[in-house]
Amino acid sequence: MLKTRGNTARLGIDAPPDVPVLRHEIMDRSAIEMTPDHDRTKRQLSDLVHVVRKRLDSAAKDLNELHERADHAQDDLTQEVVMHLYRELQTLEQEANQAIEWTAAAKALHILIVEDNAIERKLLASVLELSGLNVTTTNDGEEALEFLSMHAKPDAVLLDMMMPRCDGPSFVQQIRSEEKYQNLNIFAVSTLDPSNLGIETGPDGINGWFPKPFEPGELICTLDKRLKQPVSA
Repeated sequence: MLKTRGNTARLGIDAPPDVPVLRHEIMDRSAIEMTPDHDRTKRQLSDLVHVVRKRLDSAAKDLNELHERADHAQDDLTQEVVMHLYRELQTLEQEANQAIEWTAAAKALHILIVEDNAIERKLLASVLELSGLNVTTTNDGEEALEFLSMHAKPDAVLLDMMMPRCDGPSFVQQIRSEEKYQNLNIFAVSTLDPSNLGIETGPDGINGWFPKPFEPGELICTLDKRLKQPVSA
């Protein structure tokens, strides 16, 4: 279709309903990563679990041989060391099983990352994806607000505080002012303490705070506990 008005001409496409048409300005917004490769993440996680299992089996085999030698030699100290290693392996296997259970339960969870530092954004996204979470990343609060306006509400937002255009405090203030986002989980991930920025921890502010540099295990464990509980009203 061609429409003219004064010195302006508009060219449109009358496409069938089943044919998607994307405007070039939307196609150019590559900063918002809306299509994570979940199949690749699942393969990486499966490979990681396989490697851990293989190493556990190999370590258990070596311990069995060492234990037999210690029995023949009647070496009490060696037997004590072997038993300690057995207990460590059992603990490791239990933790691995818990991680696998969490991964299976978390596959449907969607996390929105709001971080202007490209390296930290990629690192955080990789940690979450390897734990089985669905991840979308944005460069700042303005892009995050735009994403939220066009998509279903995520299960949680991981939010940096110091960013261009729309920083963490501005993002929290705008989100909490809208009724549909009142119960949205927002966790600050920052070198700054949000209390120093005037952001409270609670239903009118953030739900939690992870200091940078974050510890991956603690981050995943906390998200596991918090996302399984109802958000405070």
